[in-house]
Order: sequence, then C-alpha cells, then structure tokens
Amino acid sequence: MYQIAKEYHWCMGHALAFHDGKCYRPHGHNYRAIVTVRCPAFPDQPEHYDSNMLMEFAELDDALKEVIEALDHNFFYNARDPRGKSFHKVGAIPWHTLTDDPLNHEPTAEGIAKYLALKVKRKLPDVDVAVEVFETPKCSAIYSAIGPNAGKPAEEMERNQ
Repeated sequence: MYQIAKEYHWCMGHALAFHDGKCYRPHGHNYRAIVTVRCPAFPDQPEHYDSNMLMEFAELDDALKEVIEALDHNFFYNARDPRGKSFHKVGAIPWHTLTDDPLNHEPTAEGIAKYLALKVKRKLPDVDVAVEVFETPKCSAIYSAIGPNAGKPAEEMERNQ
C-alpha cells in the first residue's frame, strides 16, 4: 500500500453547545491536520507509473485550499446552541452550513476530521483518505474515508444500487 501525507495549519474558534465542561465556553485553537491518502497500487494512469508517484502533493493542496481557507480565522457553533443568535450577530457560522452534513453539527475535532476527509475523498475518489486533526499538541481525532462509496452523498449511493 502506498501512502503520502501532508500537514495543514489554521486558527479557528468554536463553542460546543452540549459539552458539560470548559469547551462549552467560546474558545479557539491553533489546529494542525495530517492528511494521508492511500492506494494499494498507483491509479490507472500512465503518468503515475512513469513518475513512480501516487500523486503530486499539490493535488492535496488543490483539494483542501478552499476548505482550509473557510476554517481559518472563523468561529463555528452548533445551530441548535441556545447562544446561536448571539454568535451569529458577531459573524460566527453554524457548523452544519459548512459541512452540509446533518449528522455533523458540532464543531469538534472529530467533526472537523470527518469534514476534511470527506472533502478530500470527493475530490480524489480513487484513494482512501485518513485525516488526523490536532486541537492541541497532545489531543487529536482521526476520521478515515475508505472505499469507493466513502464521501458520496446518501442519495447518490441509493441511485447506484
């Protein structure tokens, strides 16, 4: 199995609506993500065999550029948070509007990892993707998008059955 990885950084604030602890309060992190793509063999394109490369690192950058820019220096919250109107007044963004995922409504490290992995998988469907998001140097969450259906919207998977 071949794999390559690249690291990304951004600053972001959030508040966890249903957390019983200090993460309930608005706060921020200097995030770090390691995005790994894997493929058991080179994709079926001659240029990959000739170059002995899974892909250009720039392809990962292209898949994530707009996504990282959307996260950087923004504040996200759960739309069901009772404080939502106050957050919205100061320019904060409901997390689900960015993810377009009704099950990913809380801006946790896990939710961010899932969001990034699925974004990469949709742009690079021939590879498996794993994303590890660090909120602190010692705390991280990992989400993997593996297989041909990972990252596809549910209605598209239903049509293909």
